[in-house]
Amino acid sequence: MTYPIICIICYTVVTLVKRTSLAKEWLPLLSGCTGALLAVLSFYTLPQYLAAESVLHAAFHGALSGLAATGGNQVFKQAVKLFCKNHGIDYDRLDQLLPNTSEPTDSTAREETETEV
Repeated sequence: MTYPIICIICYTVVTLVKRTSLAKEWLPLLSGCTGALLAVLSFYTLPQYLAAESVLHAAFHGALSGLAATGGNQVFKQAVKLFCKNHGIDYDRLDQLLPNTSEPTDSTAREETETEV
């Protein structure tokens, strides 16, 4: 029960750390260590929710949960890259191809001008 929660927390931590100047090569290590630390803390504070026989067992599975968080992100990212490659879309320019949701669309602008008149 606790390992999926550890995975979600590790994914959130890595997503927040990505916005800093830390090199991206360290993110899997950070995620694995965060998962191991959370599992060890859970082993001592919430042993009834953690399926671990020893602290090493908990740390190992916590580290795997942390690495699964970064691996899951990479699986999705690589699937999008493969889709773009197969359909002739430049992945590096993908942000430019997506609609900008901050600007009003033509129908929204038309509705605003009609209500003003």
